[in-house]
Amino acid sequence: MPRRATTPRSFAPLRRLAFTLMAVGCGANEPSPPTKPEAPDPGFEELPGLDGGRARRVGEDFWIAGQALLTSGEGSGWLFWTGYDDPAFSRGRRHIEHFTTDGVFDRSSPLADRPLDGVALRDDGALIGYRNRCGKNQADTCFFRDEGLGRITETTWAASSRSVTLYELDEEGNVAAASELTTDVRNVVGIAPSDASLHVVTWQGGYFLERLSGRAELLDWAAIVSPVAPPEVPSDAPIEEHLRASELARQSVTPPVVVGDAVVVAATVTRGTLAALAQAERFDGELPDDPRCGEVLVARFDGGEPTYFAAATEYCEALPVFTVVGEHAVVATSVASAKAPEPYDTFQYDIGLTIVDLVSGRVTNQLIAFQEDDIPRALARCGRERVCLGGTTGAKSVDTGSTVTEGEGFVLPISVNGVLGRRWTLTGPRHTEIRLLVPSPNGALYFATVNGPITHTADADPWLGYNEGMLGEVRIFGAAN
Repeated sequence: MPRRATTPRSFAPLRRLAFTLMAVGCGANEPSPPTKPEAPDPGFEELPGLDGGRARRVGEDFWIAGQALLTSGEGSGWLFWTGYDDPAFSRGRRHIEHFTTDGVFDRSSPLADRPLDGVALRDDGALIGYRNRCGKNQADTCFFRDEGLGRITETTWAASSRSVTLYELDEEGNVAAASELTTDVRNVVGIAPSDASLHVVTWQGGYFLERLSGRAELLDWAAIVSPVAPPEVPSDAPIEEHLRASELARQSVTPPVVVGDAVVVAATVTRGTLAALAQAERFDGELPDDPRCGEVLVARFDGGEPTYFAAATEYCEALPVFTVVGEHAVVATSVASAKAPEPYDTFQYDIGLTIVDLVSGRVTNQLIAFQEDDIPRALARCGRERVCLGGTTGAKSVDTGSTVTEGEGFVLPISVNGVLGRRWTLTGPRHTEIRLLVPSPNGALYFATVNGPITHTADADPWLGYNEGMLGEVRIFGAAN
C-alpha cells in the first residue's frame, strides 16, 4: 500500500520539512539492489528552514531510519539507512549510499544486501560492516569488507568463552562480593578501524575493548569497565525494587575513537562500577553519594592498563555521545533537571558537557540549557580546537515519557575550552532533530536529521506517523575558535 500523501510531494519549495532519521538497529529483511536514478540527481539545494544550509531528500518511504553517516578525507561520504513502507513496519529495505561533496548519490554498496548491525569507514575508503549472531551456531561475529571492487570479503570472528571477575553489588551500590563469570555470549556494539587493526567494543558479561587483525584474529583485549551485578531482588517484589536494583549496575559505553596509537572510549556509569574499579586498583577517584546517579568516565588505552578520567557533578548523566579533537575527549550527556512542577511534568532534560584533557588529565564540565528539553544526539569535530554538538531543543516531555510539543534540531559549536559558539537551528512544521553529524574537510558539517511525529500525532490515523529523511550540510559561522 503506498504512503498516503497528506502534503504536496514536491521537495523543492520544502512546504513541509518533516523527516526523521532515527539511530536504530537494522532489522530489515528485504535487501535493496543498487539502482540508478531515472533523472539527474540535483544533490544539495538551498531550501527554506535551513538557515543558510543546503540539503536533499532521502528516500520516499513512509518512515526513514538512519543508522550511520560516514565521511572520507576528500569530503564524500556514505549514508546507511532503512526505509519502511507503512505504519506496520512490515517490510524494510536497507540502503548504503555513497554521496559526493555536492550531496549527489552516485552509487550503492552491496553491503546493503547483508543484515548488518553497523558499519565503519577505513582511511583507505573501504567500508567495514559487522553482524552479530552469525555463523552456523548463530554465535560468531561476521565482518564484511567492501573495497569498491564489486565484491564483498567476509571474515568470521569465531565465538569463544571468556572468564572475568564479576563484582556483586549491595543495595547501596558498594561491592559486596566477587566471583568468576564465564560466558561465550558476545555482541559487538561499536568498531573503529585503524591502519592495520580493527578496534572493537564488545559486550560479553561486561564491556571490553578488543583489537583484531585483518583476519579477525584477536590480538589483545582489556576491560573498559569492570562487570558488575545488581543485588538479587525477590521475583515477587514491586517493580520499583527491580528497577532500582538494575539502576545500581547501569553502564552505557560509546563506540571507540582511535587517536594516534591510543584508543579512547567514554561511558556513563554509577557508583557500583567505580567501586569495582577501585577494588581492582584501577581507579582512585571519589565515589558519588547517590548509588544510582550516572557519572561520565573516559578510558584511554595505549597498551597496558587503561587510564581513567572522571569528574563528579551535582547532576546525574546518561546516554553519552562522544568524540575526540586534538588531545581532548568531549562527552555530551542527557541530564534530567527538576523544574517547577506542572501536571504530569516535574523535570526537563538538559545537556551535560564534559571535556577531558587527555595529556594533563584536567577535567571540566558544565550544564547547557536552552529551553524545555535539550537532547544531545551526536558530536563531531569541526575544527582543530572545536567540536559541534547536534540534537534537538524546545520539545516538551512529561513524566510518562510522552513528548507533547514539537522541538527543533540544532548544531552548536563548542571550543575545547568549553566556550559555546552561535547555535544553528533547523526549523520545520513538525518535530526536527539532528541525529547524525560528521565533519567535512571543506569546512562544512554533513548532517542526517529527523523531523516527524511526536508521541500522539498518529493516535487517530497511523498514516500521520510518517517522517521524511534529509541529508544536508551547514557551515557554522561565528563559531567558537
